[in-house]
Amino acid sequence: MGNAILALAGRVSASIIGQCAAADLPLNCETAFTDSTNTSVASFGNVTFGSFEADPDIAGIGTISSFVASTALFLFIAVSIVLSRIICLGGDIAKKDPSRPAFASLPIPRPRPEEYRTGWIENRIIDPIINPFREYWASRSHSRGEYTQTYSDNAHLSRQQPGMDHDMIQIQPYPYPPKFTSSISEPPYNPLDKGGDALSASEPANFTPDRDEDTEFVLEPLTSYEKRMLEKSYDIYDILEAALFCISDNQILLSLAFSISFFVKGTAKCILSQYHLKIALNLWLGSAINGVLTFSVVRRYFESPLAGLLRFLALGVSLVLSSGGPLLLELNSGFASETMPSKDRHNSQIFLNVLCFMDPSFLQDVVADQINNHAVIGQSTTNPEASQDFASWISILVIGGLVVIGRFLHRVIRITRRGHYIEDENDRNKMDLYYWAFLFLVWLFAAAGFSYRTWLIFHIRRWVEQSGWLSDQLAEYRLDTFGQFASVMFMVAIAQAMADELVPKVEKAK
Repeated sequence: MGNAILALAGRVSASIIGQCAAADLPLNCETAFTDSTNTSVASFGNVTFGSFEADPDIAGIGTISSFVASTALFLFIAVSIVLSRIICLGGDIAKKDPSRPAFASLPIPRPRPEEYRTGWIENRIIDPIINPFREYWASRSHSRGEYTQTYSDNAHLSRQQPGMDHDMIQIQPYPYPPKFTSSISEPPYNPLDKGGDALSASEPANFTPDRDEDTEFVLEPLTSYEKRMLEKSYDIYDILEAALFCISDNQILLSLAFSISFFVKGTAKCILSQYHLKIALNLWLGSAINGVLTFSVVRRYFESPLAGLLRFLALGVSLVLSSGGPLLLELNSGFASETMPSKDRHNSQIFLNVLCFMDPSFLQDVVADQINNHAVIGQSTTNPEASQDFASWISILVIGGLVVIGRFLHRVIRITRRGHYIEDENDRNKMDLYYWAFLFLVWLFAAAGFSYRTWLIFHIRRWVEQSGWLSDQLAEYRLDTFGQFASVMFMVAIAQAMADELVPKVEKAK
């Protein structure tokens, strides 16, 4: 498998180099010195001292600032959701009064109790394979004529008819049984009572389950203030989820746009420097871990099966193409450039063309011929698999795989327990708590990676600015290109996505 991937990378690099040669843009990967002492560099490839061209669309202050600011906002929102879920679940486990939710008087972000439909993937793939109890409990429910109890915004008790192609799953917002009042003379028969039978002859004659207006859902013993706080908590949670979706989608799509422009036919890659690729690669690695966190945290990820599938595929393609493509090409070449040039010198091979580090044919020019010049131009590594970029990419792939498995297993456990397989309330809460504690560890990894990559991006930009190789030292500090404006305006899209969730839920239901 590994040899096949490297062989494919070799064909891709050969094709790209051939495109540049056909466009009369042959690659020059040699380092030239001003004299025989090799103490002063005259050129890196076709770039002479003071003629290195900036690329504001990639390394411009607008592009980098928008990615850094949006990622910082993303991580703050993600940890708010994760910690709120851990706090609420921990409170539910520790509390002594089962009649009220934990911290009901605090506006902690928490998911809105709603009717949830399992997605196509869960119904058609996950359940039949991993959840053998599903068919048993479904047949038992149909034979007993049970109703499915759901909580909606108008707080009515509804009935689920059998024979649908999906499951209605009850998401319990509170750990205690609801109470019911009725406007008719006799209390309504509750088919969900333990031991009750919906088809039993003991059902009251005046019970009309289709008359929802005669049945009122009462939450007790919550006070009106606690109810308002819970409603505010639900609204905050929806707004935060919308922001996570928007940030992740925009970053993933921008990374895909860059990858497509690099790998399709064109001459842009023939003049792209290793420095600019390093800036872009660190941005895309950050967007990839954000996409993994979105997949794990947002409960509505597959609410729309088509949108969820497209979003999941975009994340996978971004991981393989945007982040993995350049790294696999470097792995195929057998060498990679230094990560961060030393501040004690002003020369580095990161000014060479990016393709010089993507084909083994350039090993002699880039590495072998410069073995005695490391003090002047830096040292390229001959172990690209040990570079921090490659290690970060592999870590994201491993964590992403664990998150995918964890999310689907967590969903299976939730579905199974609603089939009454797990009866103890504390056991259910503990399972949820373990899942969210694992997500907190994922968040810590994302936060550490974001801090390091942000430091690296700004330090390498400052080094290049002070090196004297740039033809215009202020070019990447001016907000005057389309790519930078597009990145900055994407911040406005985040505010719009959050504002969409401010619509009252009753109005939204219409």
